[in-house]
Amino acid sequence: MREVGGQTWDVYLGPYTGRASVGNARLDAPHALVDRVLEALDGHLGTGSTHAMRVFVAVVNGAVTVEGLVDDEVSPAVEAAVAAADWTFPASGFASLRWFVMARRRDEAPAH
Repeated sequence: MREVGGQTWDVYLGPYTGRASVGNARLDAPHALVDRVLEALDGHLGTGSTHAMRVFVAVVNGAVTVEGLVDDEVSPAVEAAVAAADWTFPASGFASLRWFVMARRRDEAPAH
């Protein structure tokens, strides 16, 4: 549950899922990633009743891609929060992490 702009939001955190090439470990979510990303999501919770967020991080031979989408639109705030996290990336090969989050405004009772 989050309080934003005088409204209450039920937030549902999906699991982290990851993939990695042979010999590489899956990416671990850095400490404080969840808090930073949810703070960035707060900026999107002023309107509407339901919001979906997707985070994707991948590294291929040292080149990093970060994507943060809220309601299928790029969110610079979410991307910045993800990129600023203290990641440990493999020097070669591939590893990725995906994360899904839903937020639903609470009108009277919990949304679930």
